[in-house]
Amino acid sequence: MSYRVEIREERARMVLPDGRSVERTVQVRIHPLTGDTVRVLTPPHRPLRIPDLVAEYGHTREHCPFCPEAVEAQTPSFSPGDLGEPRIRVGEVRVFPNLLAYSGVCAVSVLTREHFVGIEQLSPAVLSDAFAAARIFFDRTRRSRPDLPVRLLHWNYMPPAGSSILHPHHQLMATAIPPTRLRRLAEGADSLQVPPGDNPWEEVVRAEREAGKRWLGEHGPWRFFVDPAPQGRFFEWVGVHRAKSDLADLDAQDYDGLIGPLLTLFRYLASQGLWSFNLALMGLPEGDRRFRCQVRLVPRAVFPPAACSDIHFDVIEHEPMVLRAPEEVAEELRAAFRGSEQNLETPGPKTDDR
Repeated sequence: MSYRVEIREERARMVLPDGRSVERTVQVRIHPLTGDTVRVLTPPHRPLRIPDLVAEYGHTREHCPFCPEAVEAQTPSFSPGDLGEPRIRVGEVRVFPNLLAYSGVCAVSVLTREHFVGIEQLSPAVLSDAFAAARIFFDRTRRSRPDLPVRLLHWNYMPPAGSSILHPHHQLMATAIPPTRLRRLAEGADSLQVPPGDNPWEEVVRAEREAGKRWLGEHGPWRFFVDPAPQGRFFEWVGVHRAKSDLADLDAQDYDGLIGPLLTLFRYLASQGLWSFNLALMGLPEGDRRFRCQVRLVPRAVFPPAACSDIHFDVIEHEPMVLRAPEEVAEELRAAFRGSEQNLETPGPKTDDR
């Protein structure tokens, strides 16, 4: 199997109330690794508007279990055999078990003492301490729970992303079974035709770099592009590590390489009226040398006037409806990175058939 994005177009015809006949083009894209289909629509793009979040969600400060006066008293502690101490502490970060556990070791990492941190207020210090705490969690679970070799970091930021608690926090987990999308990405890449001994994720990166239209650039050990068939309604931002497969192998420099690009991405999201996202930092056990650690982020939103969810068709059909072409978003993101202090090493885009 080769890494190629298959795109088919369908045209919908209609007559408007004023009598004009119009067509709407829909692209049905097949993901080159998972085989999943997504539908890229063609509505005119208009940035959304960020609401007054403090006015809308300020009441959530009351009775928040993650705020400083409550976190020690209202949250559980790790069992002695799991992490060696009741909680992990790094700066303002506090890591403790998730009451809604969905893996053998499942934790919440509260990032700040502040209850409300807007998307443009997320700082290098906040991300640095959060990643340092995650490194401790992954290292200790590798040593104490070898039966749970798959490690992941998730970030459901703000209510549109499914976060029931506004206070910024990560979810950290160690599990025996990879989530479905991680497994399908790994299996799809493993099916690519690459020379013996080559890593299939190098082929993914090479193909995106040479195609150019979705390629963003490199920073440290990370290579960035926009997924050709995204899971999110707007786009899916991807970073693939150059060499490492297990999150427990990532060191401080690996995480530092993510901080600048993430902050630039957050500023771009705010410029588009987007203030919520789902992020996953994914890896597979260190023995699986054909995988590569990767970060994936999809913006989330609610739509006016009824503040409806951006997810609907996806749940039953498992098929996202995407409102913007990945190539269009990538062009804007390249400009955003060029205009920031975090300039990625980016060759000029080449042309391709898709």
